[in-house]
Amino acid sequence: MPELLASATTRLEQIVADAIALIEVESPSADHAAVARSADAVCALLAERLGVRAEQIVREGSTHVLARWGTETRVLLLGHHDTVWPLGTLARIPAVVTDGVLRGPGAVDMKGGLAVAIHALCLLRERGGDAALDGVTLLITGDEELGSPSSRELIEQTAAGALASLVLEAGGDAGELKVERKGVSLYRVQAEGRAAHAGLEPEKGVNAGVALAHAIIAIAALHGSEPGLSVVPTRAAIGITTNTVPAEASVSVDVRSHSAAAQERLDAAIRAIAPAVPGSALRVEGGINRLPLEAGASAALFAEAHRLATVLGLPELRGIAVGGASDGNFTAGLGVPTLDGIGVWGGGAHAENEHAVVAGFAPRTALVAALIQSVLGEATMPGHTDTLVITEVRSLTTVEELTELVAVFDSIWGTQPGHTMFDLSMLIALKHSGNYVSGAFAGDRIVGGCVGFFAEPAGSALHSHIAGVRSDIAGGGIGRRLKQHQRDWCLERGIGTIRWTFDPLIARNAHFNLNSLGATLTSYIANCYGTMSDGINAGDESDRLLVEWALDPVERPAPVSTDGAGALLLANADGRPVYDSSATNAETVVVQIPADIERMRLEAPSTARAWRGALRGALEPLFGSPDWLPAGFDPAHHYVFTRR
Repeated sequence: MPELLASATTRLEQIVADAIALIEVESPSADHAAVARSADAVCALLAERLGVRAEQIVREGSTHVLARWGTETRVLLLGHHDTVWPLGTLARIPAVVTDGVLRGPGAVDMKGGLAVAIHALCLLRERGGDAALDGVTLLITGDEELGSPSSRELIEQTAAGALASLVLEAGGDAGELKVERKGVSLYRVQAEGRAAHAGLEPEKGVNAGVALAHAIIAIAALHGSEPGLSVVPTRAAIGITTNTVPAEASVSVDVRSHSAAAQERLDAAIRAIAPAVPGSALRVEGGINRLPLEAGASAALFAEAHRLATVLGLPELRGIAVGGASDGNFTAGLGVPTLDGIGVWGGGAHAENEHAVVAGFAPRTALVAALIQSVLGEATMPGHTDTLVITEVRSLTTVEELTELVAVFDSIWGTQPGHTMFDLSMLIALKHSGNYVSGAFAGDRIVGGCVGFFAEPAGSALHSHIAGVRSDIAGGGIGRRLKQHQRDWCLERGIGTIRWTFDPLIARNAHFNLNSLGATLTSYIANCYGTMSDGINAGDESDRLLVEWALDPVERPAPVSTDGAGALLLANADGRPVYDSSATNAETVVVQIPADIERMRLEAPSTARAWRGALRGALEPLFGSPDWLPAGFDPAHHYVFTRR
C-alpha cells in the first residue's frame, strides 16, 4: 500500500495543475451559466484523466455531474464544483502556488478536493483498470453553497444503499477529518394579528410585532438548553407601513445540533410556543433541514482511514467535530456510513485568504484511493478483522461453520448462558432442507450472518428470519452485502420476494430496509414473538413491522411530500411521545419515532417503554384501516402514510 503514496507523489504536479484548471473556470452558485461552464470543465477533465463520459444533470438551472463505474453504487465520492465567489474574483485572487499553498477562489472549498478525488481514481485505475472502480460513483453538485436545493434529492437517490459516502469537503486546518457535523433546522415563525390605524384606533388592532417580540424571547431562551444546541433568531420583518398596527410579523430561526434527538425535541418545543398577545396567533413553518452527521455514522470509516494512514506512512490522522453542515449530512441521514473532510486542507474558506496546502495533496490522494479500495474489498489486510474489509459472503455448508454462526448470533443479541438465539439442530435442519443460511467472513472468521426459509406462496417467496452483524464492526455496509447475497441466492432459484420483520422503533433499521433496500411496509404485528429474554429485547414487547422486498428491479415511487402533514405521533420537549388524533384529518399523516431508541432504553427506560405503547397505538390502526397507505420513512424519522 505505500506504493499508492509513491504514485500519488509522482502525480503531485499534475494534481495541482488540474486543481488550478478547475479554479480558473469560475462558478458562483447563483450564476447558472457559469456553473454550466464549470460542469463542462469537470466533465472534460474526467474524460481526459479517466476515459469516462460523465452525465450532466440540470435541475432548477443548476448543473450537476455524475460519473458511474458499474451499475451499483458501493462507494459514493461526493463533492461540489460551485463556489461562493462572484465572477471576476480571479482578477484579484489568481489561482497560483506561492509559499507552498495554492490560492484562488475555491482552492480549498473544494476544487482542490475534486482534483484529489479524480487522481485517486486514476491511481486505482492504473493498478486494476476500470474493473478496479466497479461500484464507485462520483457525484459533483452545482448548488451546494446555496444549501443544495436542487441536488438534495439527487444526492439521496444516488447514496441510497451505498457502503460508504466519502465527502470531499476540506479537512481541518491541520488535515483532520470531519467525523461529526451539526444538523440544521430552519424555521420561519410568523405572528398573525389584526391591522388597525396606528393613530386613529390602535386599540382595535392586534399587534403582530409585539406578539413576535415575545415569541423571539421564548425562542432565544431555547438556545443552549441542551449541550451543543444553538437556537438563533436571525432576520425579522414587521408590518408593511409605518402608520398601521402590523397584522403580520415574522422571524427566521437557525438551529444547529449535534443530536437528531435534540433536533426533534427542539422542533416540538418551538411549535409549542404559545402567543403572548391576546387575539394573536403563531404559525411555524420549516423544520429539520439536515440531520447531524453523528459520530456513529463515521466511526467505522474513520477507524479504517486512521489505520490506512498508518499503513501508508502518513502522520497520525485525527478527527474533529464542526458546527457547519455539508451534503454529508444528507447521506448520514440515510444511514449510509459517511466520512467528511476527506478533501485537501488549508484555510480561509469563503475568505480572501482561501488557500490549500500543497504538501497535503499527494497524501490525501493516496488516502482516498486506499479508502475506496478498502470499502470495495479489494485490499489485502490480514489480521484486521475489525475493519470494514469483508473477504466474502457465502452460503455456509459445514457443521463447524453453522456452530460458529450460532455463537455469533448469541454474541450480537447478548443471550444468557443456557439460552440461544437460534438452535443449532434447527439451523442444521434448515440448511440440509435447502433453505438459506449465509455468513459474512473477515478472513477465516464469521462476523455476521443471515438465515431464511421458504414461505408462502410456495416456490416464490423467502422469509428472512434473522440477520445480524457483530456490533463492533456494524455500520460498514456488511448488512447490505448480506442482503445482496440473499437476493442473488433467491433469484438463482426463481424466488421473487423476500419478507422479514423488524422493530419499528429502530430508526436505522427503518432507513436501511425502506430507503436503502426499497422494501415496502405490509403490516404491523403486536408482540410478534411474545416474550423474549435476549439482551436486546428483554423487558420489552416484541412488536414488529413486516416488510416485503420485490427482487425484480422496479422504479421506486418518489418520496411523498410531508408539507401540511398531520403529526399523529410526535416527541415533546422531554422526548416523550404525544398523540394527536386530529392529525388523521389531513391527507398525509406522519408518525415519529426516536432517533436512537437503543440509547434511550439505557438512559430513559420509562420513556422508551412509553414509545412502544404509543407507537403501537398509532401504527396498528393505520395498518388496519382501508383508508391509509404506508408511503415510506423520511430522514426526520417519520413513518409516512397517505390517504388512499
